[in-house]
Amino acid sequence: LHLSRLPLGPFTESLACRLVMGACQSAVNEADKGVGADDVHIKLDHAAAPVGLRHAAREEPALGEFAPVVLTGGLALPHDDDVAARAAAPAFAADVAREHGQPVRVEGAEHRAITLRELGLLVEHVEEHSRSWVGRRWSGGAWREVRGLEPEEVNMYNVNLNLLARLGAELGISFSELFARGQQRKPKVFLSHAWSHSLLQTYEALVQHAKDRGYGNDDPIWICAFAIRQHAVELGAIEDSPFFKALKATAMTLIIVAAEGEGVLDRSWCALEMNLAMVEGGAGYLTDIYTHYKGRVQRLTDGLIAADRHRNHADGKARRDGEFPFAIIERALKFALADTKAAVQLDRDNILQYVQQAAGAELLDATVRARYFVAALEAVVKAHNGAALMAAGFASLTILVLNSNTIGDKGAVGLEGARG
Repeated sequence: LHLSRLPLGPFTESLACRLVMGACQSAVNEADKGVGADDVHIKLDHAAAPVGLRHAAREEPALGEFAPVVLTGGLALPHDDDVAARAAAPAFAADVAREHGQPVRVEGAEHRAITLRELGLLVEHVEEHSRSWVGRRWSGGAWREVRGLEPEEVNMYNVNLNLLARLGAELGISFSELFARGQQRKPKVFLSHAWSHSLLQTYEALVQHAKDRGYGNDDPIWICAFAIRQHAVELGAIEDSPFFKALKATAMTLIIVAAEGEGVLDRSWCALEMNLAMVEGGAGYLTDIYTHYKGRVQRLTDGLIAADRHRNHADGKARRDGEFPFAIIERALKFALADTKAAVQLDRDNILQYVQQAAGAELLDATVRARYFVAALEAVVKAHNGAALMAAGFASLTILVLNSNTIGDKGAVGLEGARG
């Protein structure tokens, strides 16, 4: 078997090899013939390595050699457990179909929201099956393929590889279409997050957000991974993208940021969502920022929440703001659209162009920084580098004030978001 020399990354190469090996295993099973480890070779450029049907090992490449797939200790595919892993996606779809009926396609990804109840079913599936899933783990200076993920370490990349992409390839649908019965759903909440974030922590944050904002288990939430058919991703121009249309249809956005401040504050698509919510959303649009820190959900809420009605509301919000991880505050005060990245350079270019032509990158940067700064002002003052952070924060507030006429009815969310 020969894989042509293609400009693929290591993870995509791994997927290609998995497909080849899966086809080989299927052929062997059909023929019912014994094939030994020395009978199968995958050729990467000019270097051939024997690959066993149950186990594979590969020496590190010589300098200049086409980089091989990194296969670690018996984790190569196919493997006995892969039969169960491959069956997990159609089995999940069959379970859903028994209760919700056969899936029906819904046109327009912006209409494919899901509910907390449906997301809970996915969490249960992950808790039961993730130990047979395949994922990647950073080790020895490289991403290495691993078999068996603990539920707590499963992120959206893992969910996509092991479930969503398989649903798309076999059924031609998104995760949402398993449940919607062909009905378009107008989302109430838009989730902005990075795929690297833990699925279980994302679910926990959404459950808390539902309590805080008073929506239920059956209210529609738009989550990109579950709305877009992952086997055929087509986003189109910014204004035509499902992200843009879905967020514009919602009443609030929940931003989930990693405890180290990574992810949302680094990604161009997330920056676009912050611009749509925090700058263009309008004075009545709610943008909440949650994270998972020290075993619980921490929150920067846009004004007051339901629980504040039962206590001194100013004290409640001040306490929540004060508990928010300072590392995120510090990172957010350095946010700059120009520093964000996207997997596709053209996407990044289009996002930067859109923001610049809308309210401008300077206003987005200032709005994001000011939102975190005002909420955590007391912590900023007490920080060892408080003077520098105060300067950055007040500079952002100045930009918002100077642009108040330009913002108009869009609202200065950097200030408005800290109300209460």
